[in-house]
Amino acid sequence: MDSRTTLPPQDRPYSKLAKYYDLLGWSDFTLRLMPHLTAFFRAIGGLPDEFLDIACGTGVLTNILSANGVRVTGIDISPQMIRAAKSKQYLTKPKFHVGDMRTFDLGQTFPVTGCFYDALNHLSSEMDLLAAFSKAASHTEKGGYYIFDVLTPIGLKHWKPYWAQKSGHYLVCQRGHFNSANKTRVVHIEAFVKTGLRSEHVEEVLTETAFEIDVVKQLLARAGFRKLVLKPFVRYKTLASAGRLVFICRK
Repeated sequence: MDSRTTLPPQDRPYSKLAKYYDLLGWSDFTLRLMPHLTAFFRAIGGLPDEFLDIACGTGVLTNILSANGVRVTGIDISPQMIRAAKSKQYLTKPKFHVGDMRTFDLGQTFPVTGCFYDALNHLSSEMDLLAAFSKAASHTEKGGYYIFDVLTPIGLKHWKPYWAQKSGHYLVCQRGHFNSANKTRVVHIEAFVKTGLRSEHVEEVLTETAFEIDVVKQLLARAGFRKLVLKPFVRYKTLASAGRLVFICRK
């Protein structure tokens, strides 16, 4: 396994960006995810009583689900992300834990477990991915569901090499390089954020890894998921051409 959880909390992924994560626009992904989740919940007969949000980040999805009466438990490797999630107001109070998706143990199972916004692409090896799937399986009820998205090799390869966005409060720049040999992209994120009369400069370097879809299927089966449905994240794409896929698995 990689060394992310052996790093001090201030050096773990998104430790510096966490308090500005929503402001910088990354939480908007949840809004694009919601049509997939809404269709999924409709297909299984409605919202679950409980939901496990793995890599919950700042709690945006947790907030939406809790507003609809779902009891949500969120887990994230970043203490700063969990702190930001806890700072939100919730209709149904969720539970939050700092933990690694490959090793956590809550001692309970859930009817639906989810992991979104290419969080699984932050894992560096097939062994790590299997560990994450195994933990998701051990926390999913028999007959329950695990739903997640991943960037495909095509999606990671064709990610824009440079991207920038500016508003009255911030400037954020993102640049990255794709390594075709090991299907990884190193992403440099730099932001300048104005808060009142002060400006803060934050910078992080993240690495994402793309896994072949057949490998993902094999690892899910090894983890104990017996049924699988794949959908392109963008409707007009095919499974072969999609840059991001949504997986729906049943235990």
